[in-house]
Amino acid sequence: MKDVREIREILLDLKEDDEITSRISMTLALREAWMSLVGERLALHTEPYKVIKGTLFVAVESSVWYQEMVYILETLKKKLEEFSGGRIKDIKIKIKHKP
Repeated sequence: MKDVREIREILLDLKEDDEITSRISMTLALREAWMSLVGERLALHTEPYKVIKGTLFVAVESSVWYQEMVYILETLKKKLEEFSGGRIKDIKIKIKHKP
């Protein structure tokens, strides 16, 4: 039988890992600010879902929204670099169809 750790212990472990905490905090902040960063129309069809080593990963609904993201990519990179205090320098876009 596997040892089952209490949620409290897991959260304390996560809190001690500054990198994980930082990535989670940045992702949550981006989700909250996403509409102001990309505009309402694009925000409805895209979602920032993780930040790893200075790269933001964004899911888009279709190839149409992928192209829209590519169109604003350089402008968005500048906004994100400012928003993140220089911690986000790149963006990776992935088409992820909604179920």
